[in-house]
Amino acid sequence: MLRDLELSFLETAALVWLRYRKRCAYICTEYVDGRTRADIIGSDGARTYEIEIKRSIQDFNNDFKKSKHRRIESLLANRQYFLVPFALERKALELLSTQDESFGLLSCELTEMGFEREFPIRCVKPAKPIHSRKITPIQLHGLVMRMASDVISTHMRLGAVKTCDRHLRELAKLYEKKIPKQELVLDAE
Repeated sequence: MLRDLELSFLETAALVWLRYRKRCAYICTEYVDGRTRADIIGSDGARTYEIEIKRSIQDFNNDFKKSKHRRIESLLANRQYFLVPFALERKALELLSTQDESFGLLSCELTEMGFEREFPIRCVKPAKPIHSRKITPIQLHGLVMRMASDVISTHMRLGAVKTCDRHLRELAKLYEKKIPKQELVLDAE
C-alpha cells in the first residue's frame, strides 16, 4: 500500500514537472507503442520527454539490462530521464555515470503528506538530446489517445472514491445511531 502511494506521488510529481517546468501540453502515463514503453511521456510538440520511475537501486540497475535503454535512434523521446526518490539520488547518479551519458536524472523529495514543496522534483543531471526530430502526427495521435485513457481511468477512480466515501459516511451514521454520543465521549477519555 505504501509502495503504491509512493509510486502515485512520484508519478504526480513527474506529471507536474512536465506540465509546468517543461510546458508540455501532451502528457500521459504508461505509454506504449511499437518501440517505446515509458512510465510517463510528455511533449510540447517540439521536444518529447520520457520519464522512467525507479523506486529502488535494484530496479534502476535492472533497467540497463533491457535493450530499450541502449540508444535507439527511432525512439519517440528526444530526452530520457530517470526519476528516483531523493534518498536514492546519490547512488543513482553514481550508477548513471557508468551508463549512457544521454540519460538525465531527476529526484523527488517526499514526506508522509506527499510533496515537500510545490515543485518537488530537482533536476540532478540534465538529459542530453538523443535526436532532434519532432513528434509525428501518428505519434501525437497515439499520445492523445493514451491521454484520453488516463482521463477515463481518473474519472473511474474518482467515482470509486466518491462511492466509498458515501458508504463510509452512511456507516458512520449507523454507528452513531447504535452508540449514543455520551458513550463515545466516555470511551475517548
